[in-house]
Amino acid sequence: MTPTELDGKLVVVQHGIGLLLEQVELQDLTHTVRSLLDRVTGGSDAKKQIQFWLTSFEKIANAAHPSLPNLPPRGEDIPADFRLVVDLKQLAEARPRLVTAAVDLIRLLASPRPKATQDGAERV
Repeated sequence: MTPTELDGKLVVVQHGIGLLLEQVELQDLTHTVRSLLDRVTGGSDAKKQIQFWLTSFEKIANAAHPSLPNLPPRGEDIPADFRLVVDLKQLAEARPRLVTAAVDLIRLLASPRPKATQDGAERV
């Protein structure tokens, strides 16, 4: 067994529940953002920005957590034979990027938007 394999197994054994919970939280966040997108006007700048954010966020999360796309849908039990897969190198790099991305989303959602006038023009 190589040190990398050993390290990976130790991480899963020692931190498996924490890593699984991290994946569930990432899944919950992406699900919540998708639900939010359903409420945003199609074709709007806000929708485009959130869609871009979501695509980038999922790319980073899936690189660090390759088993994330295999989690069952929200509300369903995780099977006992679920194979938790984590890329330790990507995980170390991804965690701060994911936190920064989440903060960026909050800023995006909280930023003031130009209001439309009665004639449809935007005003600042």
